Amino acid sequence: MPIATQTKVLELKDAKVFPLTADPAGGSPTYGSPVDIPGILKLDVSPNMVTKELHGDNVLLDIFSKPESVDIGIDNAILPLDVLALLMGGAVTASGTTPNQKQTYDLANGDKPGYVKIEGQALYVDAGLGDVHVVIHKAKTTDAPKFSLEGMNGDFAKVSAKLKAIPLQATGNKLLSVVINETATAIS
Repeated sequence: MPIATQTKVLELKDAKVFPLTADPAGGSPTYGSPVDIPGILKLDVSPNMVTKELHGDNVLLDIFSKPESVDIGIDNAILPLDVLALLMGGAVTASGTTPNQKQTYDLANGDKPGYVKIEGQALYVDAGLGDVHVVIHKAKTTDAPKFSLEGMNGDFAKVSAKLKAIPLQATGNKLLSVVINETATAIS
């Protein structure tokens, strides 16, 4: 008997971002190694539809609509240099020796973001189910990650970014997938 096609969802536990390295028309996409989005707080997913209305004889005759893109919002509680490099371009470099080591993220004027896959995992689901994964197959940053540094009377920095997903050129033209697993499965 198949598992349920619905569930309650809570407790976003993990999220990772993968660089999209190839998206061949009619083939299979390939992705680079996953980078953890540390301290994930929220993954917003908002599909956008193209809609056209046909009017004639003073009435609405038909409505055409199809999904076109997906707006994505990410909030996380940790400042992740490697994720910044994937979402905006730029590079992270290590330098120095103990006790003067550094990790530096540099963003230059000519750097550009690449396409990425984002996958989030929520663990609190209905009894008999393991978890829910939300997979955005091909997205690019549209609103650069933002964070603020405050004094001790302020709040911890929260990093927020916005992306837009477009269909893969690969077989299936996927925008997003929502997967309910019978057994909890780590993001790989």
